[in-house]
Amino acid sequence: MASIEIELSPKIQNPDAPVLPRKFPMGGRSLTLPSSIRPGRPRHTIRYSGTPEYASVNTHHQSMKTSYKSKHATYRGMVFYEGWDPDKGGTYVAGAKWIIENLGRKPSRDYELHIVDRRLGFVPGNLAWVPRSEHKREEMLTKLLIENQQLKDRLAKYESS
Repeated sequence: MASIEIELSPKIQNPDAPVLPRKFPMGGRSLTLPSSIRPGRPRHTIRYSGTPEYASVNTHHQSMKTSYKSKHATYRGMVFYEGWDPDKGGTYVAGAKWIIENLGRKPSRDYELHIVDRRLGFVPGNLAWVPRSEHKREEMLTKLLIENQQLKDRLAKYESS
């Protein structure tokens, strides 16, 4: 087995030197070298920001915040879990971590994170990875139900006046 020689930088040669996080193009923190190379230094196990799971949590939160717009009307009045809401002291990373630990990584590009019961909202235990075609069908049915309810409300208001 061939051995590989690595020339260590001054920071690695001196374990007491401060470690500054390196920036990635997509944001987030860099992974440190394993503790076997850098004695006494902790290492990060998984980088959650920049993952599809992190992006799903972020996108759903933004859609719920802008649910007053017609494009995101299906999210109007929906609950977003406080532990994942940065506006309420939570983090998207916590949401991505829960999704990876409980639902697994995104199976493929053809899958999307689906909210099982819209009355409960975007909360742990109410999410599932589903194929994009099924997700779009559910979204369309939800929009039709919302439009139908709006028409019923208008008709009731018109009849009562």
